[in-house]
Amino acid sequence: IPAEQGPPGLTVGDVVRLSNGATCRVTQVTPETITIDANGPMAGKALEMDVTVLELEPKAASLQTADFAGGCFWGIELA
Repeated sequence: IPAEQGPPGLTVGDVVRLSNGATCRVTQVTPETITIDANGPMAGKALEMDVTVLELEPKAASLQTADFAGGCFWGIELA
């Protein structure tokens, strides 16, 4: 982001709200640019959870494992 578009006094580690409502963390500030990280605080971290199977389709009965995925724009889902 061009530095002149940011508020004065930003420092690395500051959390700011973007014009679209998303929050981000400032990772670098130079006289010319401001670098931000808009990933959520859990981005890149391992997640372990317990799941309860509510229903099993007949063709899926032979499955032994299931993979789940999650992202910043959707919740956890079966991949």
